[in-house]
Amino acid sequence: GFLDRNYSDMHRFLPNIIENGGDMPSIFIKEKHKKQLEYYLEHIAKKLNIKNGVIKGDIAIYNDTVYIIEFALRLSGGNFSTICIPESTGVDFIKIAINLHLNIPIEEQELIVKKDEYIALRYKFPEDIRLGIVKEIKFPKKNDNIIFFATHVKIGDTIKGKTTDHAKRLGFVIAKGDTRAMAIKNAQSFLDKVEIVCE
Repeated sequence: GFLDRNYSDMHRFLPNIIENGGDMPSIFIKEKHKKQLEYYLEHIAKKLNIKNGVIKGDIAIYNDTVYIIEFALRLSGGNFSTICIPESTGVDFIKIAINLHLNIPIEEQELIVKKDEYIALRYKFPEDIRLGIVKEIKFPKKNDNIIFFATHVKIGDTIKGKTTDHAKRLGFVIAKGDTRAMAIKNAQSFLDKVEIVCE
C-alpha cells in the first residue's frame, strides 16, 4: 500500500514539521518507482537476513528517483495498515501479517489488489478550536462516506498551546469519495463539523 502524506498546510505549524494525514491511492508512485523499491527491499532483506515478515517505510521521490527515509520491520501505524490499506485496496493486510508471524502460508490471491478506492485521512488540531478545558465534544451525523473517526481528547482534558508534534493532534477521520478530491473534501467537511467546546 502507498499513501501520499499530506503536508499542504504545514505553514500553519512552522517551524515544526507536522503531517496532516494522507491520501490513497498514491498519485506519485509509478511502476518504475515500485521496481526501484523492489530492488532496495531485496537488498535490505538480504543484508539483514530477513526471510519472512513485514517492512514499512517512508520514502521521498525527487527528480523521478526514490529516496528512502526509513525502513522498519513492523506494520505502519496511524490506521494505515488497519483501515486505509484494506479500504482502498481490498487487501486484508493485518490478516496477512498475522499469518506470516504464525508461519501460515499466504495465498497469492490474498496479496492481489481487488479495488482502487479513494481514501483520505485528516486530523483536527488545537489551532482549529478555542483552547481551554474540554467541556463538550459534538460529532456531526455520520454518513456513508465516513469510514472511521475518533478523538484523542475527553471531557476534562486541558488543551493549550500550539501543535508542536503529532501527539498534540486532537482526533482524526478517514473518509472515502468517488474521486481523490471528494475523499479529501468529505474528510475535511466532517472534521470542520466536529465541535470540541472548551472553556
